[in-house]
Parts: sequence; C-alpha cells; structure tokens
Amino acid sequence: MTDLARTFRAMLGVAALCMLAACAQPARVTQMVVPNVMAPVVAANPSLQGSLAVGDISGGQATNPLWTSQVDNPEFKEALEQSLQANAMLAPNATASRYVVAAQLRELKQPLIGFDMQVTPRVAYKVVERANQATVFEEELTTPYTASFSAAFVAVERLRLANEGAIRESIKRFLERFTETWISRTPGATPARPVPMPATTPSS
Repeated sequence: MTDLARTFRAMLGVAALCMLAACAQPARVTQMVVPNVMAPVVAANPSLQGSLAVGDISGGQATNPLWTSQVDNPEFKEALEQSLQANAMLAPNATASRYVVAAQLRELKQPLIGFDMQVTPRVAYKVVERANQATVFEEELTTPYTASFSAAFVAVERLRLANEGAIRESIKRFLERFTETWISRTPGATPARPVPMPATTPSS
C-alpha cells in the first residue's frame, strides 16, 4: 500500500470518527429525573403521597441524529413519572389516582452554536382532579439551563446535557409550584419547604 493510500485511509477513519462523535443523541430519561426534594412537603401533607398520575404529554420531538438533540414525548413522560415516584407522589395505580397531570412542551429554545449551551423550555402543566375533571393547577413554566464548555467538548453533547438539565429543572419547578398551590387551596394543609436539589455533575 502506498503512502498516499495509507494517508487517504487514515483521513477516512478520522472523518468517520468525527461523524460518529457529532451524531445527536436524544435526551436521557435518567438525567431528567428529579431526586427526592419534596420529602418534607409530602411528610407534612400525607394526602399528597401517591396522589398523581401522568396523562397526556405533547409537544416533544424525536431526535434526528444528523441534526440536534431533542426531547421526545415518551422520554418526557417517563422522566416525569420517575420524578413523581422518587418524590413519593406517583399513584401506585394510575387509573385510581386523585389527580392527573398533563404537560405540553410548547418550546425548546436551543442555541445554534456556542461554547456554553443554554436551553430554555416552555412547558405548560395542567393538573385536574380525576373525580370531577376540575382544574387544580395550570401554569406555564420557563426554566433555562446552561451546560458549560467544560461539561462536554463536543457541541452536540453539550446540547443534550443542556436539554436534560432544562427539563429536569422544569419538572422540579412544577413539583414546587403544584405543591405550593395545593397547600394554599387545601384547608388544614401544612406549609413546608422542599429541600434544595443536589448539585449534579453532567454525565456524558
């Protein structure tokens, strides 16, 4: 094999590795789950325990490997369910839950380029009481999250980390706002503060 042929093959190998590294990956459910930050709130208000089921999730998009990382509806739904479970608020029987939460991802604002990637989702959450379909909570939440250059060298990977962090922050904010509203409207409810969410190191 000539030197030119070897050089050409090496260049092809490098190009293939670059293409592989640049393939966009969807947001991972495990990185969007909110740990148990609502323990003090649920402990003070036991009727919140196992009270919620997840209904319709809409607005998400599937990831095109040749374009940018996105958040799909099934991924969002599972992350929301696992977050409720981690916070002792997921009903053991979805069809018998007291409340049903729906979420619509209205926007996932992403940068085209940048060293630090900030993603800003707008998510409309709605909680209804199953028995009478009365709305008990309805709010649109905006929760920007930035993945710094040090989190991942490859831009598409930083964008995925920013997506995951932004949705995790959105779910956390929903849990806080829903419980605040529920406590303010429920006679005999006990105000309590959630614990801060532990600092997370982005996992690539």
